Amino acid sequence: MAIAPTEGQPRLRRAIGALDNVDPGRILIVAGAQEGIDLLARCLIEPGDRVIIDRPTFPGAIQALQAAGARLVEWDTAEWSMEVLERLLIAYRPKFIFTMPTFHNPTGRTMDEEQRRELLRLAARYQVPIVEDDVYSRTRLSGSAPPGLYRMDKHNVVIYLSTFSKVLAPGLRLGWIAAPPHMVKQLSLIKMRANLFTEGLLQLTLAELLENGTFEEHLPRLRATHTALQKIAVKALRQNFLSDELEFSIPEGGLYVWCRWRRPVDMEAVLIRAQQTGASVAPGRAFFAGAPDENCFRICFTASSEHDLPEAIRLLATAFRGVD
Repeated sequence: MAIAPTEGQPRLRRAIGALDNVDPGRILIVAGAQEGIDLLARCLIEPGDRVIIDRPTFPGAIQALQAAGARLVEWDTAEWSMEVLERLLIAYRPKFIFTMPTFHNPTGRTMDEEQRRELLRLAARYQVPIVEDDVYSRTRLSGSAPPGLYRMDKHNVVIYLSTFSKVLAPGLRLGWIAAPPHMVKQLSLIKMRANLFTEGLLQLTLAELLENGTFEEHLPRLRATHTALQKIAVKALRQNFLSDELEFSIPEGGLYVWCRWRRPVDMEAVLIRAQQTGASVAPGRAFFAGAPDENCFRICFTASSEHDLPEAIRLLATAFRGVD
């Protein structure tokens, strides 16, 4: 079985470099985005450092950053206000900003191009790096995509993180970090403590898929499947919930619908009741580093088949009415 340098198989690094127009020397292969977040946390954070994160955000990021000793400062994704961000930068002098600007997990929101330019300007002005978690941009279902922060960056302030698990297979634990070469070397030394070699044969297989065009041919089929599932989920939500009961948005990409129950409810009881009937959603409280919005929850519309998804949402609605 093929093994690879800690930085990753050179062939895969070249293939990803060609895919994203990045120098392969700036690429580090990781076992999924979660390992990438953990490595960046251990590389950049000293206990007590402040880190600005989206509110809400990916629970795995919260856990990894807190485990490294970070004190997390939330930045509300409802607006991604740059005025608020500048006040946070001045008040807390964070070690870095962790954000998911494209099909944000869990809300599905996307930062517009003007906001991205202002974010990069502020990061350069206050000399604060940005970690761009970009695991969903290739799942676009509609609309046009603003350029990623890494592509827009003219001041070398963005560290880029992505993965193939969301667009090929959840069990495909291969992702990558794009960063300056000296940081790639430093991250590799940290990675060696637990993972000398990311599995080599899988890397070579993935490199072949990227090189021969199979990956790009796969993406339209994936988007068609996801589009159909999202439409089914939205239809089922509208059929089973009243507008004054549930609010949700329809994202242009990603895998999720972020929902909020408008009335007082024991959300823990709802989730337990739903799970007992076979309808599983992610509780909103898991996505907040600070005080959570207990009435929120996330539906993954790609986790069920076209046949099972409407029934799962019907069971979820029944669970709400059973405890409301």
